Amino acid sequence: MTIAVVLDYDKTLSPNHMQEDTLFRSWGILPEEFWKETTELVRKRGYDRELAWMWHLLDFDAFRSLKSKDLHALGKELIFYPGVPDFFAAYPDVEFYIITAGLLEILKGSSLSQYVRKIFGCEYDVDEEGHLWRPKRTIGHTTKTQMLFRINKGLLEMDQDVNRVMPDSERPVPFEKMIYIGDGPTDIPCFTIVTRYGGKAIAVYNPEEASAQEQSETLFRDGRVDCVCAADYREGSELRKTLDQFLGDIREI
Repeated sequence: MTIAVVLDYDKTLSPNHMQEDTLFRSWGILPEEFWKETTELVRKRGYDRELAWMWHLLDFDAFRSLKSKDLHALGKELIFYPGVPDFFAAYPDVEFYIITAGLLEILKGSSLSQYVRKIFGCEYDVDEEGHLWRPKRTIGHTTKTQMLFRINKGLLEMDQDVNRVMPDSERPVPFEKMIYIGDGPTDIPCFTIVTRYGGKAIAVYNPEEASAQEQSETLFRDGRVDCVCAADYREGSELRKTLDQFLGDIREI
């Protein structure tokens, strides 16, 4: 059976939100202002967080003029933590998946896409001329768990019924052969599902942010994850050594 490593993206593989590396930088948008405005939609008008920022992007004329291929091209501008994307190539016997609350098309255009079996992310529908029109799919912290079950059952396309009954023996990626890597509270549902069913969970943090390390250590103290590591994906790092140990244990199952 297959071993899978499933990763969040923002703050897990990159120190930034993908919008900040791409859309915001291109248009001169101040991240603090944008996220403050989307938070207002959440707090005062009851929007889901992902819908709030996706709709707010549509307030910008420049964004509404884009097509999916333009988002795809922006993927080349993403900034990663040290060792990414090279570390993916170091594990040829592992299937990698990314579940992100960011935009699918941007990640599909990045250097990561060649190493990943499937990327799940937020998507826009397009109008008759192919321009971005309105949100089609959002991936939030609870929706991510559905994607874990899709990976578990091998039902990777959204038109496949993930709720259909499937015996454990027929599931191509058992949870006990799954490792989930994330950075914070929004990953708690995924940490919980994976560890509850026998898999491993790793919380990573930006070593340049003291608050991020404290947040990850809280997740460990609360029993949410199996370990905490700095987001350094280079060979010889604590994260790579931990991942190697977990993979070794899984291969012996």
